[in-house]
Amino acid sequence: MTNLKGRFLKGRLIFDNGGGVTLQLPNFAHYYDYMDQAAEDIANYVKDETTDGWDGHEEEAEELDPTYDEIRNGGYRVYTISEIIEECKCKKEDSTGWYNIDDFCSALSKLI
Repeated sequence: MTNLKGRFLKGRLIFDNGGGVTLQLPNFAHYYDYMDQAAEDIANYVKDETTDGWDGHEEEAEELDPTYDEIRNGGYRVYTISEIIEECKCKKEDSTGWYNIDDFCSALSKLI
């Protein structure tokens, strides 16, 4: 996987308990049903730290901001880019309990 030591990549991923993920990056936000595509976009962002030329920005995805209670009650899991990469490095097969996070980590692990 890519070495992020000393780098701070802005952005976060918001996994929902319905199986999707919302990616929020500078100047780009998008909701994904397919974890392979979300992982591919994160891998591309990690490589060049830009979203210039990306299509599919969604205002509603940009505005998603789960409350503490929504997260605590199991509706969402929120990760920074560094946190999700670390989760992907450390996780064992299906260890998160959420299939969308596990699928995302499996896909991302193959790309970076």
